[in-house]
Amino acid sequence: MTRRLGVFGGSFDPIHVGHLLIASDLCDQLALDAVHFVLAPRPPHKERLMAPDADRIAMLTLAIAQDERFVLDLREFERPGLSFTIQTLASFKEECPASDLFFLMGEDSLADFPDWKQPADILELAQLAVACRPGTDADPVEIIRRFPTAAGRVHMVETPELAISSSLIRARRQTGQMIRYLVPAEVERYIGEHRLYLP
Repeated sequence: MTRRLGVFGGSFDPIHVGHLLIASDLCDQLALDAVHFVLAPRPPHKERLMAPDADRIAMLTLAIAQDERFVLDLREFERPGLSFTIQTLASFKEECPASDLFFLMGEDSLADFPDWKQPADILELAQLAVACRPGTDADPVEIIRRFPTAAGRVHMVETPELAISSSLIRARRQTGQMIRYLVPAEVERYIGEHRLYLP
């Protein structure tokens, strides 16, 4: 039986309830067997703002521990230099050639998709699972016009509208505001105990 695998990449700095809700909704509505949270290595331009890699790994581990559908995936740390989506998906396809891959993204990312590295090849390797977001109006028809192989491979999924971002959480920490209910309780405790994102 062919497995349906979701691939959800990001810096997760920190992971928050919006990430988890998107992953859960897309997993449910597209009947995915698992979602791999692929943690991105630290981009040099974000180094000052980001939590250390070990802390991001720890927070992600805590956040997904209670959902057996979710998998921590550190494969991008194994590659030197910049890591691109096409490389990550190719590595999944090499490991699981019979699986159907679904790349999870927000609607805002779909608007930028034509500018990604090798977008046509990405569409050959994986279908796109797009969480519709408030205030964004990406057009899948335009993607299909530019990349005919995208026909039937772009899934727009309505998800609850949560205006939560990692940058919002970091900003609230900088100004001493609460982040309770924006992140899982275990992640909130970890951030507090390790004094992350403080001025």
